[in-house]
Amino acid sequence: MSNIFTPRTGGNAGKGGPSLPGGLGNLVKVPVILLVLAGLVTVYSGITTIDQGNVGVKLRFGQAIDTLQPGFHIIIPFMDRVVTFSTRTKKQSYNQVNAYSRDIQAADNLVSVNYRVDGAKAIQVYSRYGENFVDSIISPVIFKRFKEIFGKYDAREIVNARDKLGNEVETNIRQNMPDGIIIEGVQIENIEFSDAYEQAIEATAQAEASVRKAMQELEQKKVDAEKVVVQANADAQARIAAAKAEADAIKLKGDAEASAVVVLQADDGREDQQADQVHHLDERVQRGAGGVLERVADGVADDGSLVRLGTLAAVVPVLDVLLRVVPGATGVAQVVGHQLADQDDGSEERRERLPVDAETDDDR
Repeated sequence: MSNIFTPRTGGNAGKGGPSLPGGLGNLVKVPVILLVLAGLVTVYSGITTIDQGNVGVKLRFGQAIDTLQPGFHIIIPFMDRVVTFSTRTKKQSYNQVNAYSRDIQAADNLVSVNYRVDGAKAIQVYSRYGENFVDSIISPVIFKRFKEIFGKYDAREIVNARDKLGNEVETNIRQNMPDGIIIEGVQIENIEFSDAYEQAIEATAQAEASVRKAMQELEQKKVDAEKVVVQANADAQARIAAAKAEADAIKLKGDAEASAVVVLQADDGREDQQADQVHHLDERVQRGAGGVLERVADGVADDGSLVRLGTLAAVVPVLDVLLRVVPGATGVAQVVGHQLADQDDGSEERRERLPVDAETDDDR
């Protein structure tokens, strides 16, 4: 039976070296492992990677010294630190932005803003506003500028000119946003007035619509009336033209008839002149016939005791010729001449027979 205190043989003793207790060897291995781990951690912490769409601000003992672009970078462990900023567009919404209009109407507004960080100026943004720059600068600018612009409009203008309000708010916010923060858009997603005011706005809008409709109807009536006036003027002009044409025709007809009357009067004048000439001729004939009758009467008076029925019968045709309308002076003269010649011949014959007849009566 062996004694427990009997030294063991073998191991390092057989190799000529001293032997270490088992616990002491384990203690030696622990620091080595820790050193290796520390080295690995140090190496790993000295390497950093910036993803695409981000930029990094390198801090050395808390001071911003450089801007790191996307990619692989080596920093000094335990001395340098990197703060990452996204350069992608982000959206920040504000559910209740309380504001008053110019006519003191309260409204709860839903406003959203699209923004991004300028990668080239990320170090300035960090230096001025820190990592939480949204709360430190963007939100205060949004609330302040929105309320200022909102208060310039009446509630009715806000409802009717919502796009104009949104453009002015966006322009004002962009102008007042610091460098390094880019505002890409501001949207007024909702404007909510009180229920009573919204009802009043609806009633006003309906009234205005009624007025516009009435004005449109009035304008239409004016247009219709103008059409009637134009048509009436056209009809009147047509009637005037027709009347003028008819008057011209009547005038032309009257002028033609007047010319015809002048011609007829000229013809009548010539006929009157011819009638006067005939009348003068008749007077001369009558005077000539009267002289003849006087001579006949004188002859009869001279030979009155010798007149018989046969002689009167011969004189009657001569009187008829002298007392009727004579067509021409030459014919009358010829007839009277022949009749007087016949009477002279008969008178001579009667004178020659008178003694014989007288003698016969005396014998009886």
